Amino acid sequence: MRSLTVLCITILAILAVSPAHAGITRNNVVIFGDSMVADPLVSEVIAGRLSGQPHCPHSPTSYAEIAAKRLSLESRNFSCAGAQVHMGGPFFKTSFIAQIDTAIATGALDPNTRRVWITQGFNDTWSGHPAAQVIATMNEVIGRIRAHAPNARIQIVGYPKITHQGQLCLVRLPGQPAWPIAAAVVATWEDQALSIQREVAAATGSELIDVRSATANHSMCAPDEQRYISSVVDVAGAPTHLPAHVNERGHQGIADLIVRMR
Repeated sequence: MRSLTVLCITILAILAVSPAHAGITRNNVVIFGDSMVADPLVSEVIAGRLSGQPHCPHSPTSYAEIAAKRLSLESRNFSCAGAQVHMGGPFFKTSFIAQIDTAIATGALDPNTRRVWITQGFNDTWSGHPAAQVIATMNEVIGRIRAHAPNARIQIVGYPKITHQGQLCLVRLPGQPAWPIAAAVVATWEDQALSIQREVAAATGSELIDVRSATANHSMCAPDEQRYISSVVDVAGAPTHLPAHVNERGHQGIADLIVRMR
């Protein structure tokens, strides 16, 4: 009888600590980056900036969140619209480094972290920061991430194709032509962002998911039924949260790319 009592107490003790233990050991993915991966609503971004308080809303249907669910990973999302590795330049910006600081401080990065997804670099290119500085800082940051999450696969998720043959299509109306305009400078920023990501991946032993090459037929100027990128004035494409960002179709497509990198 005494043995049975001890056994019951032991089982109850195990059950009592299981929820907390499960919370610690649950596999997770930690997400960092800018508005492409955060995918907030325009209204959320504006409200956050006007409040003057730290505020980084995320969409539950971004490509990272979709991929996390499909891979059965708990997401810890620190991405933020306007993120820059080096602060400065026009418009409202947020700190990419602060995302990593917060993730470390809150214990989101730990030995149970299975993946880390980073979409970063475009804001730094068009804000004019030297690529060498951005690369050096990102290399340091990934070193910090790896120190806290030694078992994680660190994957740099690239940007989808935005321009088509150096052009953008800023107005998309039902049944109307795409009206392309020259945008060679944007194509250059795309090239620079991918180059930064490629160099960082090579230097840190991270994986690069080259989304740009995989989405060559899904740019802002692609047919409406193929487009992954919204226009500035867009009433013809898939639903979207932000102009000139990834639309609903694009988030599903990029999530597919991530999941295929099992």
